[in-house]
Amino acid sequence: MGGRDLKATGRCIYAMRVTDNLTFNEYWNSEQFRSKRPVRHGSRRAMVGDNIYRTDPQSGRWLQENSVHSKPNGEQDLANTEHDTQTDRVLISEEFFYFGENAPVVPSKLLEKIGYRNGRGHRVYEKEGCQGLLDWIKATAGEQINRILGDPFQFRMSEKRYSRTLNRLI
Repeated sequence: MGGRDLKATGRCIYAMRVTDNLTFNEYWNSEQFRSKRPVRHGSRRAMVGDNIYRTDPQSGRWLQENSVHSKPNGEQDLANTEHDTQTDRVLISEEFFYFGENAPVVPSKLLEKIGYRNGRGHRVYEKEGCQGLLDWIKATAGEQINRILGDPFQFRMSEKRYSRTLNRLI
């Protein structure tokens, strides 16, 4: 669900069913997810890759690729690294819906039924209690599972960097 900063409160940006999880190093080393590494001097789509963390084999220190989460000069942003690597897990999904900037407004009755409250972080709900919401998401996506149905919010600003300290793109 989107929030105030994106002017998307009550809108479903993406939904996923978690089908697996990997450590950051497993994610980094997997040939399957190599294309998710960011290329900061590439196309807008290449700039926003999310495969950006791994640990140094000798020191065990977290390494951060030049990405939207690093400093404007490409150096590691420790505040972002510390926040993003609190848990050494990357969630994998083989069933997702990504609406991005085309995020539809979710009917409030569906959100009330599951006890949803807007706020930062992810939510976990049991499938049985969410069937109405799941049916609505699938119908709204036209049953287009695993498709990107809209560019990310702020996609045209993909050259910018996110600062956790300032809580904004710079």
